[in-house]
Amino acid sequence: MPGVVGIRLASLTLAAMFIVVLLGAGRQARAELPRRKTKRVAVLPPRVLTSGCYQLFSNEKSDLGWARRLTGKVAESLAGQTDIKVREFVSLRGKVSGKSSYRDKMVVGRERYLLGKELYRDLRQNEAEESLRRSVDLLDSVFYDVVEPEEHSDVLLLLGVTLMEGGRTAQAHGAFKRALSLYPTMRIPKGHYAEPIEKALLVACVDLRQSMEKEIPLSNVERTVAFMSKHKLDSLFFPVFIKENGKKTMLLVVFERTTRSLAFRDEIPVADEEADTLARIDRSVSRWATCTPFKSPTRRVEERHRYVLSAAYQHLAYLVYPTRSLLHTMGFSFEGDFFFLDSFALVGKMQLMSSMPDRFNDMLEGFTSARLIFGPAFSVSGTWWRLYVVPGAELHYIGSFSVTRDADCKHFLNDSPGYQTMCKPENIKEFPVEFLGGINVYMGSQFFFANKLFLGLGASVSTYFVPFNRSFDMNFPVSAEIGGGIAF
Repeated sequence: MPGVVGIRLASLTLAAMFIVVLLGAGRQARAELPRRKTKRVAVLPPRVLTSGCYQLFSNEKSDLGWARRLTGKVAESLAGQTDIKVREFVSLRGKVSGKSSYRDKMVVGRERYLLGKELYRDLRQNEAEESLRRSVDLLDSVFYDVVEPEEHSDVLLLLGVTLMEGGRTAQAHGAFKRALSLYPTMRIPKGHYAEPIEKALLVACVDLRQSMEKEIPLSNVERTVAFMSKHKLDSLFFPVFIKENGKKTMLLVVFERTTRSLAFRDEIPVADEEADTLARIDRSVSRWATCTPFKSPTRRVEERHRYVLSAAYQHLAYLVYPTRSLLHTMGFSFEGDFFFLDSFALVGKMQLMSSMPDRFNDMLEGFTSARLIFGPAFSVSGTWWRLYVVPGAELHYIGSFSVTRDADCKHFLNDSPGYQTMCKPENIKEFPVEFLGGINVYMGSQFFFANKLFLGLGASVSTYFVPFNRSFDMNFPVSAEIGGGIAF
């Protein structure tokens, strides 16, 4: 029968070793797999410039349904790519307009616009220009052009008219061009503005169509980067539809936040068969996803390190003690960890301590103690922190010491006549050297201030039940420690 038990134990041991080896190999294999940080992208609404500039002063309305469908296909194709997360533009616009700061500045900006319009009608050009400039600045600061591009275009258009009438032609050209970029299908009744202003609008329209493929999505690099940073976007898709030689073309332009530039541009012919165009969009998005650089994610602490060595100052108190007040010890703790898996390690701890005087000096002499703790560690971690718990087995050595509550035994020296006559031996309780065995539960934390160095904090509690044939005068030690270490 003992032989059968031995064979079973040996088989279980071999199986456990085999599982550990497999887990370690799996950990190594996962560590070698390339990892990429998810890229967050958004697709702006389409800018449709397929109509001629002469239509700017016509009543013809444009059907933009086809452009919206193709733009939707870009977002759909992006969503199907690996490690790409698409921010829906509707939710993104709601995020922009949902803040109280947006509402406050938007209200003031719109009021400035209405005031500027009244001043313009009253022929107070300088005051109108100042009010309209202030309106544009306020609305730009909250990205009003993303939420309400057509309304923002009205403000820029009136500002351009005011600048034009004030003789600032170059500045008016910039305002007209941006207004038409935000609202390419704008229609203005013929004769609504003076002829010089209509000519300036036509020049801005032609200039826009010639330079649209190089235009930055949100008018300039700084605003675009600020918008993307605020909403945690890595790439911003900017679809533009143009018409050349009677054929429509989709310009798919991508602005990258890391490079602060237009990093991708593709021309996709808009075929008569929409299915052909959709297939071309799929190929274009796939090519971008293949070529675009991905950041490597910052690995968690558990993924970066396999060995951990640490040392700490430790303070321990016994909750069951032979004195009239808590019995304290202090010393140092040394720990070594070996990770089999990202969140599983084996831990060994050695702790050396010396006793401290108790409150009533019931201990006639101090003692030294040592603890050996061994067990598994289960942990979770981030990029700079780690929390773990270790349920382990403990072997505790306690040196010999003696305890008394007799004042005479405390007052006289051991070899003095008074001690021999006044201190009765039965009033002194001797505690010989003891080896105790039990269970220790340790909860620890590590905070990395460098790639490998960390500050450690922890606490533990133990209970002893070995040897079985004695009463425990000292039990349930609770400890706290602070220290540091290195992981590699």
